[in-house]
Amino acid sequence: MDGNQSIAQAIIDHTGIPTVTATSAMVQALHFLGLQRVSLVAPYTEDRTRTMIEFLQHMSIDVDGVEQRDFAERGTDPREWYECNLQPPTTAYLMARRAYRESVDGVVISATNFRTFEVISALEADLGKPVVTTNQAILWAVFQLLGIRCHIPVLGRLHNIERG
Repeated sequence: MDGNQSIAQAIIDHTGIPTVTATSAMVQALHFLGLQRVSLVAPYTEDRTRTMIEFLQHMSIDVDGVEQRDFAERGTDPREWYECNLQPPTTAYLMARRAYRESVDGVVISATNFRTFEVISALEADLGKPVVTTNQAILWAVFQLLGIRCHIPVLGRLHNIERG
Protein backbone atom coordinates (compact mmCIF):
# COMPACT_ATOMS: atom_id res chain seq x y z
CA MET A 1 0.00 0.00 0.00
CA ASP A 2 1.42 3.42 -0.93
CA GLY A 3 1.26 6.44 1.38
CA ASN A 4 -1.77 7.92 -0.38
CA GLN A 5 -3.71 4.69 0.00
CA SER A 6 -2.75 4.59 3.68
CA ILE A 7 -4.05 8.13 4.20
CA ALA A 8 -7.26 7.39 2.31
CA GLN A 9 -7.81 4.19 4.28
CA ALA A 10 -7.28 6.00 7.58
CA ILE A 11 -9.91 8.57 6.58
CA ILE A 12 -12.31 5.83 5.53
CA ASP A 13 -11.70 3.93 8.77
CA HIS A 14 -12.29 7.05 10.85
CA THR A 15 -15.30 8.48 8.97
CA GLY A 16 -16.82 5.59 7.07
CA ILE A 17 -16.83 7.83 3.98
CA PRO A 18 -15.07 6.85 0.73
CA THR A 19 -12.06 9.06 0.02
CA VAL A 20 -9.98 10.22 -2.94
CA THR A 21 -6.45 11.62 -2.75
CA ALA A 22 -4.96 13.74 -5.49
CA THR A 23 -2.04 11.46 -6.25
CA SER A 24 -4.03 8.24 -6.07
CA ALA A 25 -6.65 9.74 -8.39
CA MET A 26 -3.94 10.60 -10.89
CA VAL A 27 -2.49 7.09 -10.79
CA GLN A 28 -5.97 5.55 -11.17
CA ALA A 29 -6.59 7.77 -14.20
CA LEU A 30 -3.26 6.83 -15.78
CA HIS A 31 -3.97 3.12 -15.31
CA PHE A 32 -7.55 3.55 -16.60
CA LEU A 33 -6.20 5.13 -19.80
CA GLY A 34 -3.51 2.44 -20.09
CA LEU A 35 -0.65 4.92 -19.84
CA GLN A 36 2.58 3.19 -18.88
CA ARG A 37 5.11 5.77 -20.06
CA VAL A 38 4.48 9.50 -19.61
CA SER A 39 6.09 12.88 -19.86
CA LEU A 40 5.76 14.93 -16.68
CA VAL A 41 5.11 18.60 -16.01
CA ALA A 42 6.13 19.40 -12.44
CA PRO A 43 5.78 22.92 -11.05
CA TYR A 44 7.84 21.86 -8.04
CA THR A 45 11.33 22.04 -6.62
CA GLU A 46 13.87 19.64 -8.08
CA ASP A 47 13.61 17.45 -4.96
CA ARG A 48 9.81 17.25 -5.10
CA THR A 49 9.98 16.51 -8.83
CA ARG A 50 12.38 13.61 -8.16
CA THR A 51 10.00 12.32 -5.49
CA MET A 52 7.10 12.50 -7.97
CA ILE A 53 9.09 10.59 -10.60
CA GLU A 54 10.04 7.92 -8.05
CA PHE A 55 6.41 7.62 -6.94
CA LEU A 56 5.19 7.19 -10.53
CA GLN A 57 7.86 4.55 -11.14
CA HIS A 58 6.79 2.78 -7.94
CA MET A 59 3.25 2.74 -9.39
CA SER A 60 4.60 1.09 -12.62
CA ILE A 61 4.56 4.28 -14.69
CA ASP A 62 7.80 5.23 -16.45
CA VAL A 63 8.69 8.87 -17.02
CA ASP A 64 10.39 10.09 -20.19
CA GLY A 65 10.63 13.84 -20.52
CA VAL A 66 10.25 16.21 -17.59
CA GLU A 67 9.60 19.93 -17.52
CA GLN A 68 10.24 21.16 -13.99
CA ARG A 69 9.92 24.73 -12.79
CA ASP A 70 9.87 26.02 -9.25
CA PHE A 71 7.73 29.14 -9.56
CA ALA A 72 8.43 30.04 -5.91
CA GLU A 73 12.00 30.94 -6.87
CA ARG A 74 10.79 34.11 -8.57
CA GLY A 75 8.38 35.26 -5.88
CA THR A 76 8.61 36.72 -2.42
CA ASP A 77 5.56 35.01 -0.93
CA PRO A 78 6.56 32.43 1.71
CA ARG A 79 3.88 29.99 0.52
CA GLU A 80 5.72 27.73 -1.96
CA TRP A 81 2.56 27.06 -3.99
CA TYR A 82 1.39 30.68 -4.34
CA GLU A 83 3.32 31.64 -7.48
CA CYS A 84 2.02 28.53 -9.26
CA ASN A 85 -1.53 29.80 -8.63
CA LEU A 86 -0.72 32.95 -10.57
CA GLN A 87 0.34 31.16 -13.75
CA PRO A 88 -2.00 31.35 -16.75
CA PRO A 89 -3.10 28.07 -18.36
CA THR A 90 -0.76 28.76 -21.28
CA THR A 91 2.18 28.17 -18.93
CA ALA A 92 1.01 24.60 -18.31
CA TYR A 93 0.44 24.16 -22.05
CA LEU A 94 3.94 25.34 -22.97
CA MET A 95 5.57 23.27 -20.24
CA ALA A 96 3.71 20.18 -21.47
CA ARG A 97 4.88 20.79 -25.02
CA ARG A 98 8.49 21.03 -23.80
CA ALA A 99 8.19 17.89 -21.65
CA TYR A 100 6.55 15.80 -24.37
CA ARG A 101 8.48 12.96 -26.00
CA GLU A 102 7.23 10.95 -28.96
CA SER A 103 7.95 7.72 -27.07
CA VAL A 104 5.31 8.31 -24.37
CA ASP A 105 1.70 7.18 -24.08
CA GLY A 106 0.57 10.52 -22.61
CA VAL A 107 1.40 13.56 -20.53
CA VAL A 108 0.91 14.20 -16.81
CA ILE A 109 0.59 17.73 -15.48
CA SER A 110 0.93 17.55 -11.73
CA ALA A 111 -0.22 20.03 -9.03
CA THR A 112 -3.64 20.98 -7.75
CA ASN A 113 -2.90 24.69 -7.94
CA PHE A 114 -1.88 24.80 -11.61
CA ARG A 115 -4.59 25.93 -14.03
CA THR A 116 -4.96 23.27 -16.70
CA PHE A 117 -8.65 22.70 -17.53
CA GLU A 118 -8.52 25.33 -20.27
CA VAL A 119 -5.69 23.60 -22.16
CA ILE A 120 -6.33 19.84 -21.79
CA SER A 121 -8.29 19.34 -25.02
CA ALA A 122 -5.93 21.57 -27.04
CA LEU A 123 -2.90 19.64 -25.76
CA GLU A 124 -4.52 16.30 -26.58
CA ALA A 125 -5.34 17.53 -30.08
CA ASP A 126 -1.83 18.90 -30.64
CA LEU A 127 0.03 15.90 -29.20
CA GLY A 128 -2.35 13.16 -30.28
CA LYS A 129 -2.02 11.61 -26.81
CA PRO A 130 -4.03 11.70 -23.58
CA VAL A 131 -3.28 14.35 -20.98
CA VAL A 132 -3.91 13.76 -17.28
CA THR A 133 -3.85 16.64 -14.84
CA THR A 134 -4.23 16.41 -11.08
CA ASN A 135 -7.54 18.28 -10.79
CA GLN A 136 -9.00 16.56 -13.85
CA ALA A 137 -8.09 13.18 -12.30
CA ILE A 138 -9.58 14.13 -8.92
CA LEU A 139 -12.87 15.12 -10.55
CA TRP A 140 -12.90 11.90 -12.60
CA ALA A 141 -12.13 9.75 -9.54
CA VAL A 142 -14.92 11.38 -7.53
CA PHE A 143 -17.37 10.82 -10.40
CA GLN A 144 -16.28 7.17 -10.54
CA LEU A 145 -16.68 6.79 -6.79
CA LEU A 146 -20.19 8.28 -6.92
CA GLY A 147 -21.21 6.35 -10.03
CA ILE A 148 -21.72 9.54 -12.04
CA ARG A 149 -21.27 9.17 -15.78
CA CYS A 150 -20.87 12.36 -17.73
CA HIS A 151 -18.93 13.64 -20.69
CA ILE A 152 -17.03 16.90 -20.34
CA PRO A 153 -15.34 17.59 -23.69
CA VAL A 154 -12.94 20.27 -22.42
CA LEU A 155 -11.51 17.79 -19.92
CA GLY A 156 -10.13 15.48 -22.57
CA ARG A 157 -10.20 11.74 -23.12
CA LEU A 158 -10.34 10.84 -19.46
CA HIS A 159 -13.78 12.42 -19.08
CA ASN A 160 -15.07 11.22 -22.42
CA ILE A 161 -14.53 7.47 -22.59
CA GLU A 162 -16.63 4.83 -20.90
CA ARG A 163 -15.22 2.73 -18.10
CA GLY A 164 -14.86 -0.86 -19.29
